[in-house]
Amino acid sequence: HPDKRMQPEDIELGQISSDIPVFFEKFLRLPYPEARTRVLMEFKKIYIAELTRRNGGNITKAAGEAQIQRSSLHRMMKEIVMNDK
Repeated sequence: HPDKRMQPEDIELGQISSDIPVFFEKFLRLPYPEARTRVLMEFKKIYIAELTRRNGGNITKAAGEAQIQRSSLHRMMKEIVMNDK
């Protein structure tokens, strides 16, 4: 019925609703735009740190593994550094 309001239980989240990862808890009470931005930045930090570790700090190899341009990886790394200041 088109007038039916969506309820939280309408979204099938499986076990996630009762087992929200600790990582996300600090973001859940923020306004959506801020939470999304901050979660994405945290993901980038973790992803790039692990990516560069696996590739021995070699940015060219890391970018190849991530299937992105080397310049894009540099830009993301710069964004992380600027965000941490």
